[in-house]
Amino acid sequence: MNIRNARPEDLMNMQHCNLLCLPENYQMKYYFYHGLSWPQLSYIAEDENGKIVGYVLAKMEEDPDDVPHGHITSLAVKRSHRRLGLAQKLMDQASRAMIENFNAKYVSLHVRKSNRAALHLYSNTLNFQISEVEPKYYADGEDAYAMKRDLTQMADELKKQLDLKEKGRHLVLGSIENKMQMRFDGRLGFPGGFVDAQDGSLEDGLNRELLEELGDGAGSFSVTEENYLSSHANEAPRRVVAHFYAKQLTLEELLAVEVGATRAKDHGLEVLGLVRVPLYVLQDGVGGLPAFLENSFIGVAREQLVDALQGLGLLGPEQLQQALAMAQTRH
Repeated sequence: MNIRNARPEDLMNMQHCNLLCLPENYQMKYYFYHGLSWPQLSYIAEDENGKIVGYVLAKMEEDPDDVPHGHITSLAVKRSHRRLGLAQKLMDQASRAMIENFNAKYVSLHVRKSNRAALHLYSNTLNFQISEVEPKYYADGEDAYAMKRDLTQMADELKKQLDLKEKGRHLVLGSIENKMQMRFDGRLGFPGGFVDAQDGSLEDGLNRELLEELGDGAGSFSVTEENYLSSHANEAPRRVVAHFYAKQLTLEELLAVEVGATRAKDHGLEVLGLVRVPLYVLQDGVGGLPAFLENSFIGVAREQLVDALQGLGLLGPEQLQQALAMAQTRH
């Protein structure tokens, strides 16, 4: 699944998606009005065949008496591709573009009072707040909630990421449950890689790298800002900032990763295979996690592993300290 900026040639397919998904429909000229006036703000989600399965149509409000703010005109995801997080990704991407291109302070939208699924997404996931009720807003007479999302926090995070990008190259690493990788050099590390210029965020770069190193199983989930754990800067020979994330998976997602890993783009090249970290200590006090911690790790991967095991609640601080102490004693 791919999220990208909408192009003029996408507009007719966006309208088709709208007609399939929503009762609120627009003439083609309205799509062109958005696409030509604010080409940076609308995005589409496409499947592996390049077919549009979702979109967000967005614009800036032209109110000289108010602070700069954007508006979501329409959001739709085809029924066959719902519950994959696409709506959230589309909304976040449009909001990010409003900040980066127009310094937007907030984004607004309207939603039917009866649309419980959309209300849950906007309120619980995207932190929109109801500002007022607009009676008979829709053509069929139904009331609408007018909602707003403050973009201050997102703007601050984007500024931090921009500052970091200006200071050096950025490495993003992800702990997926209790999984590590055997690298090509024989050391243990986490899946990830360098953020590219075309990546919209650190998280976008990490999700791209996970697909390359873990295969299509990594497409069943996304690493987000909420999964961030720590950053570590290396000054020499060239400054590299490593950002570490930890993600807990469902059993189904975990099995999908294990099955798909051998088909990944980088399998057998950068990555020699997945390794399960033992979450136990044998009766001798050595076997299991203490022995595993004696392996050779790349950079600060051992410390990151300990952070991930504790951060995900897979092991308690006492168990980890005992395992580390035993490993150091034997090393």
